[in-house]
Amino acid sequence: MTPQSGKDWRDAVEADKPGANQSGSFSPKKLIIIGIVVLLVGLWWRSEQPPQGDRNNRVKIATQQNGPRSRETQQDNEGTPQMQADPYPGYYRAYAMPPDLVEGEIALTAWGAAAEKYHTGDYEGAVAAFQEVLEAGGEMPVELVQFFLGQAHLAAGDAEPAAAAFQAVLEVTNDGLGIEARWYLALSCVRTGDVDTAKEQLRELVSGNNYNSDVAKMLLQQISG
Repeated sequence: MTPQSGKDWRDAVEADKPGANQSGSFSPKKLIIIGIVVLLVGLWWRSEQPPQGDRNNRVKIATQQNGPRSRETQQDNEGTPQMQADPYPGYYRAYAMPPDLVEGEIALTAWGAAAEKYHTGDYEGAVAAFQEVLEAGGEMPVELVQFFLGQAHLAAGDAEPAAAAFQAVLEVTNDGLGIEARWYLALSCVRTGDVDTAKEQLRELVSGNNYNSDVAKMLLQQISG
């Protein structure tokens, strides 16, 4: 038996490999076709995606439509109306009354009656009731009464007396409740057209990097043009 040459031996081995006689499943021609298909699919997918700027704008618009919210106002009162004639809609939501200011023994007091009106959305009734509590004095801290009096005015659509009430809060305290009052004072002033005061309050919130500071920065940019 004549020995096979080196070339014939290699050819015989290659012929015995599985799939060696199959019709080139990975032939250069097929690889080129696959590459072209992948390229066309990639170009089609990219054409269906909005530009980066459009995606950013959509996120910003969605945020404004849904209303920027702080952790303290995640639960809004039912029936809260959007401020009428608000030049920058989407920023205002009525402040949620904490349950411990409505429920329990406090519900039997004059404050409790006013808080219940506010909690249920009777904002005009709440304005009158909080005013009575404020005039009677002694029952609750004055800054707390002024704060919710301002909230009731603002929710009822009366921005000017709301601004006065929030300003009264700031005359008593600049911490805690006072920081939150700044945000609502800014919203009240935006609606009344007192842009300078609104900017001043928003800058304070942004510089303090606390309550609603990110949202305050957005609103400040808008009213600054």
